[in-house]
Amino acid sequence: MPSILIVEDEENLRLTIAKRLRKFARRVEEASTLAEAREHLESTAFDVVVTDVNLPDGSGVDLVQEITQDDGAADAVVITAFGTVESAVDAMRRGASDYLQKPVSLDELSLVVTRLLDARAVRARLAVYERTEEDKIG
Repeated sequence: MPSILIVEDEENLRLTIAKRLRKFARRVEEASTLAEAREHLESTAFDVVVTDVNLPDGSGVDLVQEITQDDGAADAVVITAFGTVESAVDAMRRGASDYLQKPVSLDELSLVVTRLLDARAVRARLAVYERTEEDKIG
């Protein structure tokens, strides 16, 4: 089962998102700041990170750039109350898989997370298949 990190400083929203996403993951962890998120990321490999843009100690988009640099890294979903076309483009350029505006529709967020987790599962199965084929050839 997948793992998800939610980075949101608004406690009620963070708890609501966590409750909804527990349906899709064996592990859902929460952070309210970039520093807390980085601590979680040091100890756990997450499949999906859902982060707000504006956090008390910095930008969630900076976190997206940090976590999406490696192959197989977590997919990132950015949420914000202050969405503009420019901020959405910036988030996507820096590695976000998707971008949602607040108020966040939990149904829409669930669909996005499900799509990302399904795509990760397909990539993992493909990698196993490719390794198996290479072993047969090689």
